[in-house]
Amino acid sequence: MSMDLILYTACAIALPADLPQAESWKNYGYEDWAYESEGWQVLVAIDAEYEIPSGATDLNTDLRYSIPVTLEPIGADRDGYKFLDTTVRKLADKCGGGVVEGPDGFKRVEVSRPD
Repeated sequence: MSMDLILYTACAIALPADLPQAESWKNYGYEDWAYESEGWQVLVAIDAEYEIPSGATDLNTDLRYSIPVTLEPIGADRDGYKFLDTTVRKLADKCGGGVVEGPDGFKRVEVSRPD
């Protein structure tokens, strides 16, 4: 099992250039890019065929792109979940924010502010 999220954005992203630690992601000939760590991995792809659901557009009418982001396995440690969050936030920041769909429904992802 995995933790599957979909990030909806208003702009296109470039993989792997727009990912955190871009040089550490691997592509094995598919659309997915993988960041592998001890005991977990995060996968990111661009899904051009995915229709933006109304739950997302209700929060942001400018959404045009869907980006599946997956953490495997669902029992990953705290670092895995932190990196999942970092990945979603970095991609959303590139596009001025976004909406993420997860197990709890749709939520806005606001642009991060520097510490």
